[in-house]
Amino acid sequence: MKKIVIKIILVIAILFLLSRVYYFVIISRAYDAILNFKNETNRYYSVTMINNGQNTIKEEIFIKDNIVKCNEKKDETILHQEWKDLNNKQEYVIDFRNKTFKEKTLTRNEQSFLKNLPRAILDSYQDDTFNLKQFLKIKYIIPAKYENQKCYKIVTNVGTVIINKHTYLPIYSTIKVTNSTEDISSLTENRYEFKIDEVTNEDVALPDLTEFEDIIQK
Repeated sequence: MKKIVIKIILVIAILFLLSRVYYFVIISRAYDAILNFKNETNRYYSVTMINNGQNTIKEEIFIKDNIVKCNEKKDETILHQEWKDLNNKQEYVIDFRNKTFKEKTLTRNEQSFLKNLPRAILDSYQDDTFNLKQFLKIKYIIPAKYENQKCYKIVTNVGTVIINKHTYLPIYSTIKVTNSTEDISSLTENRYEFKIDEVTNEDVALPDLTEFEDIIQK
């Protein structure tokens, strides 16, 4: 009987280790896919955030020829825009809601910055170093289908991430946040887009700033 118990424990341990190796391969490829995308010189990235089924906000980043344009949109209306020329370190910040315009000099290079990427992937690699503690928080990874695409579904205690099986880039994620003091939960859904070599000069061009000329803030 004792030998049987030991064998069962060994089988469980082996299955656990094999599953973790499988998870590690997928998470590593997903992290590398994000890094490779960041290195592209012509790329488009967007994340659409939906809180509790409403209040949809879309953030998008265009990059071409070291020009970066970041939009914050609601219902396809641009609310806020940042335009950066990484060659001469110039930046314009435009608030379309309040008709304000600010010009400043960049203090850092933000070409590799992507907003609201899935934490399940990023937390497993902090400062490009594998983080075992965060990695072990992954409950399971299984093959799945999402919008007729073959994918992997990554599940943690706080949410789900779906990545494309071929590109390993995220397509969809959810994050559940609970306020312990008020016992209120909120669910945020994120939908992602990654495109390469499709950004045009028009995409990264500054808008007409004529209406902001009288309120420029240095």
